[in-house]
Amino acid sequence: MNNELMVKYEAGGQEIQLTQSDVKNFLVSGDANRVTEKEFKLFLELCKFQKLNPFLRDAYLVKFGDKDANIIVGKDFFIKRAYANEKFKKYTAGIIVLKQNGDLENRAGSFDACLLYTSDAADERSSV
Repeated sequence: MNNELMVKYEAGGQEIQLTQSDVKNFLVSGDANRVTEKEFKLFLELCKFQKLNPFLRDAYLVKFGDKDANIIVGKDFFIKRAYANEKFKKYTAGIIVLKQNGDLENRAGSFDACLLYTSDAADERSSV
């Protein structure tokens, strides 16, 4: 009997079947041989419960050396989920710069920080 970790779920209208071997062989960034069974389990379950498709880069499992693995959810997944919300209006992206005098300055662009706007928010924005 095969005791390999495996999950099945639907994401984006597609049935996803993820096994520990699939993740190790195709989806881990860094040192796949050092990912622990616990880290594989956490990644598989996160993908299942959040309906992430790691083959579309909704989620990443990153491992270097003996440090704990990092599980990263891609920003595009959050943007797709925002567009699926009927209250979503728009988002803006940019960078936040810490100036020498200690002030923070928001600059337009397409970095990892973005603001999501909904139709019912008091100040009409939420930071992600």
